[in-house]
Amino acid sequence: RQPVIALPFKVTSPAFPFTLNAHSSEELTLEFYSNVPGDYSSKINIPFFANGIRDRIDVLLHATVLSAAYRIESYGKPVKEIIFPELKGCEDSSITAIQIFNTGDVPLTFSQQTDIPGITLSNMPLMLQTKQSKEIQIVFTPQSEGNFIATLYITTEPCSSLDSILLKGTKTGITYGVSKKKIDFETVIQCKTPGAVQ
Repeated sequence: RQPVIALPFKVTSPAFPFTLNAHSSEELTLEFYSNVPGDYSSKINIPFFANGIRDRIDVLLHATVLSAAYRIESYGKPVKEIIFPELKGCEDSSITAIQIFNTGDVPLTFSQQTDIPGITLSNMPLMLQTKQSKEIQIVFTPQSEGNFIATLYITTEPCSSLDSILLKGTKTGITYGVSKKKIDFETVIQCKTPGAVQ
């Protein structure tokens, strides 16, 4: 007979029925899967027949699912793109921020996946306990004039989640010029009036 077990628990091996010889053993592999947070309790009834007697073995099962939930915002709104104000003239950097909230039941660690030239993040890597939040400053310091575009990837452990934020910015330099490279006043003659009192 087959063992009696309720979802989200199930027996993956061995195949039932099977014969177990005297002084031998068999390993049962059980699987649990649920993406709904909570506590799960059940039991497995393993029927057996020996020497003309039918009986069963009962094993209690328990599992707990904890939520690894979070959100990333920029000033109260979900963020998928950040556009930095245009940098003009002698302006060399621009600063904005994102906020990361751990809304789940387990500590989470956030990291920048790869460095981006011209972009600096504060507080990374970042570990947040449950129900904690933290502001991350993003500093845009372009290395040259022109348009800037890059993707910021943030990984979250222990679930290996990956979030992306598109970053855009522009740096405009000062343009100037002169009409002549040299100005020649030629010769200036200082004239004095005879008899004038100096």
